[in-house]
Amino acid sequence: MFEMFADLMRDRFASDVYLGFALAVMVLPMVALAYWYHANVSKTQGGRNLMADNENYRSSGRMGPSTGRNLTGAAGMVSKINSGHYGDNVRRLQYKTYWYVLYWIVANVIVFGALIWAVNYNQSRDAAAQKPISTQETSTPAPN
Repeated sequence: MFEMFADLMRDRFASDVYLGFALAVMVLPMVALAYWYHANVSKTQGGRNLMADNENYRSSGRMGPSTGRNLTGAAGMVSKINSGHYGDNVRRLQYKTYWYVLYWIVANVIVFGALIWAVNYNQSRDAAAQKPISTQETSTPAPN
């Protein structure tokens, strides 16, 4: 099965489709998480307070002193969430978010790891067979 996947990744079209799938796995869940989180966090007063506190630490768009302030603010909000300052609903929402992100990271490691493995495996196989390394088989002969 693994060799079949590696062989499939030699085909340019198949590898492009898989890369598109991998990029979708990387981006779409985070877009969905952002919409879901913002839709649910504002349902309670504690969530609205959290969002108001978040506004106080928004970046000014420049690096430097504001970066440290933003990180300090984020760390403070995390400890307030964990202590229940914003309420149990916000804390549960945050813990669900942590699990969601953990699953997302695992999915990315698997999806991109398989792609990296296939490329390495194909390169090793090509080197062992004394063939030039290529990502696409060509049907036209090379010019003399």
